[in-house]
Amino acid sequence: MPHNKIQQSRIPSTSFGINVNRCPNPRCDNFDIEALNSKDDDNYKISSIGKNASALKCLKCGRHFTVKSNKAVHEELERFNSYQQMSTIYRQDGKCCHLVKCSNFGKFVSKHPNNYRKRGKTSKGNQRYQCLSCLITFTFGSNKRMSHPDTKSHENTALFRLLVNQTSINRAMELTDLTPTAIYKKIDMFYERCISFLKEREQQLKEMPIRFLRLSTDRQDYIVNWTHRKDKRNIVLSSIGTTDKKSRYVFGMEVNFDPSIDINNIVNEPFYEEQEKLKIFNRDHARIWTPRDFNKAIEDKNKHIQSTSSLVDEYLKLSSYSLTDAGKSYIRSSLEAETGQDAYDISKNASLPTNGVQIHSEYTMFAHFIYLESLIGHAQKIRFYLDQDNGINRACNLAFSQQVLSGKLHSCFIKIDKASTVDERRTKVAITDKAIKQVISDGEAINEHEAKRYLVRQSIKNYYSFKGKQDKWHFVPIHKIFEVDKYIAIITDSTKMSEDDILSFLLDSSLHPIDNFFQMVRRRISALERPIHSQSNVGRTWTGKAPYNPAMIHKLLVMLKTYYNYCLVDKKDGITPAQRLGLAKGPVEIRKILY
Repeated sequence: MPHNKIQQSRIPSTSFGINVNRCPNPRCDNFDIEALNSKDDDNYKISSIGKNASALKCLKCGRHFTVKSNKAVHEELERFNSYQQMSTIYRQDGKCCHLVKCSNFGKFVSKHPNNYRKRGKTSKGNQRYQCLSCLITFTFGSNKRMSHPDTKSHENTALFRLLVNQTSINRAMELTDLTPTAIYKKIDMFYERCISFLKEREQQLKEMPIRFLRLSTDRQDYIVNWTHRKDKRNIVLSSIGTTDKKSRYVFGMEVNFDPSIDINNIVNEPFYEEQEKLKIFNRDHARIWTPRDFNKAIEDKNKHIQSTSSLVDEYLKLSSYSLTDAGKSYIRSSLEAETGQDAYDISKNASLPTNGVQIHSEYTMFAHFIYLESLIGHAQKIRFYLDQDNGINRACNLAFSQQVLSGKLHSCFIKIDKASTVDERRTKVAITDKAIKQVISDGEAINEHEAKRYLVRQSIKNYYSFKGKQDKWHFVPIHKIFEVDKYIAIITDSTKMSEDDILSFLLDSSLHPIDNFFQMVRRRISALERPIHSQSNVGRTWTGKAPYNPAMIHKLLVMLKTYYNYCLVDKKDGITPAQRLGLAKGPVEIRKILY
């Protein structure tokens, strides 16, 4: 159909079994019921949000959520499959057809011998095969990449260790005598090999019996240095990660950036102007931030910030006390959260990448949870501990909707005081220790575990609510050095849980597992350490270690995640997260990942 005849859909149709335009509230009768592309929908009411966006209002619970492109979610999920990287691996190793569009792509000769035929041997005696579908030929087990003298494969393990241990590219050059070009080529190879290794191992999860998973999910932002002196705006990208509390295995860490697409090709398309007139969810490039939409979002956010500042000032006038800077910041963030906008990536000092495209974060979130559900959705029992982010909440509940409906999965928001100093945290931990001892002394509990349950039990009956919010927040009076003043809001239907289950849920909920890995990212990846803001830069940041190429962020994260999950042993028990989860029998040597 020609572009000039595209009809605007009120609600996008389902794409490859994906439909995210459903009420995400697990307590609502409309939960998991799809919105109809019709004005006669008895479950939802649609309204415009500005010129190019729409929102649905659930007529049962009153929740609002923006309309999204199901096709764009599928495209983002396809990006997670890393077809191009896997094609490179298959071509190098010669284990199967490496043509992405072929039906035999990824089907190993060892498992599907009838899909190939032998085509003689090379001069070195390696068997050659031909794919019976696309007729492409390849050499099985030639190991050309490893044996080539120019690759300096003896340097690979050492360089890999340097890069995941806070060594910058410049220092790595000095330590290895490798040129920048050689190092970046090796990083590409490390990334491709890690992708291949992770996919092979994690696919085993689908066949593994899993009894109980407790998963913490959050997002982390990264800064990319500007490359033009006349435009000193940073590129701000974010990743989403999920960590299993028991094993500490990290899933995800996908970044909202696609290096395979050139934004200039999209902007220069003949029908680009017409596409921009459509609702964002009806566009062919719905998941991509276009320059026009990005600039409009910054303009809208700046107006909102000014409006929010006015509200804070008005609040201060009406208050009988003064707020700290942290208090003002909290109110501002709360007011911004109430707008329902999806501009997670937007900052007034941000810019779009010149190479590759930035993805709307909510599509990366949807794809993250859908992919995770395909791996561990069969677990008997799942608990999700989520950062207070409505985008994460919506993506999680809809991806695991069947598990939510069956009562197998429960989720919650977690809010903690991140502004307390170490001394303040220690004081609060001491208060908790004193309270636990007092409970045991009074005979209300026989040990520390029962004392904690006694203290938390009151939180089930007493809860806090915030103006305009439907969530019920329970205070958890158990302070830990890494989490103090913790509040929990159970998102799913808690009536399906016993009081004992709720007690365990409140006590167990924590973002520490994923926060701990985020901290490791900052400390172990030199290019991703937290940049320093200066007053003279007016909010802009620059550091000599930060990457100039946005694609480098995901490559380094994948390398660290692989190293952390499979190679790095815990000092306490001497085993890796992959061992605890059952994906490895022991620590994996780096050379086995690379070769």
